[in-house]
Amino acid sequence: MKIVHICQYYNDGYGYQENLLPRYQAKLGYDVIVITSDRKSYFAGEGKPKIVGTGEFSDQGIRIVRLPISSEFKGRYVRFENLTGILGSERPDYIFHHGLTSPSLITSAQYKLRNPSVFLVADNHADLNISARNVLWRITYYRAYWTSILKKWIKYVDLVFGVTPARCYFAEEELGVPHSKVRLLPIGADEDGANAVLSRLKAQDNEVRNKSDILEIATGGKWFKGKGLEELVQAVRGLNVRLKIFGKTDDSFTKELIDKASDNVSFVGWQDRKGTLQLLRDADLAIWPRQHTTLVEDAVATRTPLILRYHGSTSHFIRGNGAYLFSGQSNEIRQLLDMLSKSTDLVKSMKSNSAKILDLLSYKRVAEESLEYYENQDPKTTHSVFMNDPLCNPRNEGFYRLK
Repeated sequence: MKIVHICQYYNDGYGYQENLLPRYQAKLGYDVIVITSDRKSYFAGEGKPKIVGTGEFSDQGIRIVRLPISSEFKGRYVRFENLTGILGSERPDYIFHHGLTSPSLITSAQYKLRNPSVFLVADNHADLNISARNVLWRITYYRAYWTSILKKWIKYVDLVFGVTPARCYFAEEELGVPHSKVRLLPIGADEDGANAVLSRLKAQDNEVRNKSDILEIATGGKWFKGKGLEELVQAVRGLNVRLKIFGKTDDSFTKELIDKASDNVSFVGWQDRKGTLQLLRDADLAIWPRQHTTLVEDAVATRTPLILRYHGSTSHFIRGNGAYLFSGQSNEIRQLLDMLSKSTDLVKSMKSNSAKILDLLSYKRVAEESLEYYENQDPKTTHSVFMNDPLCNPRNEGFYRLK
């Protein structure tokens, strides 16, 4: 079977879903191709050109076909040139379209109309915290513009995969996707990649840390005001913890915040894949006080206990392997970390429970379920476990929007 993934942008060598899901599907023996534009995402690059060029490339053994574009809604979608022709020449059995709000989904639906045996799915990465925070934008762009388009074409899409519980509900409630078509297929944890990287690291790297009674905490990402770092830095002041922050600081406020932080806070800068996984593995806890980031899945892959702000796109991550924050304020964070710094047995219990959540969220399972849906569209294990869990109930306070 040939599987074609279509995504607007593609960043070679990254650990995002569009990189990893095709790779894990290929490991299962399928012919997998990614069709994308001639450019990377707008946040990618680090001084390198964001325009990669057109043609055929390879990333970790996956064939990447980069097409020219005729226009672009910057950072949201592109209009491909000759996507129809490429689909005709590749003749896929299965089209996995990344995203619900781009013209290439219409092209894919038109291809399905002419080739009814093709299995066409689209996933949704939008939720009310990252995509529709502005009410006017939510009403005009999603509910009016894209809902009217999808109303015509969604009947040709076999299934829509929400990558978190909140993003399942967003597809239904904001974009009008029928409930019967929506399934949870989460962003996965790259267990194989983590094991490959970490197995090359020396075991003695952890020896000094393991002899310490200080609680080691890691957090990372692209930092700017409003992402919860200020509350976290304030919370750890004077506690018997050591906080390591990695990533990029994108504003003067964050840089100054880190510069003035207490001695138990250190900033280690941007990390490559190996550095990221090692930092997460070496930590007793990984914490993100606000929104979801794909680094959460990396922490799952390294079996690191989690402290996350509760909302609909984090509601499936913690089941005995960590704790949720419900306000994200510094006093709440401080009380929790102070308690955990004095409760080594509880942290060890969280660590042992992390294997259970990894089993549910590993990319191996996600890839297998993505292919099981080709044979049978009934909900699979991951959907059934989480979408029936009380923590994933959309009526819960704070599920849809962070306060």
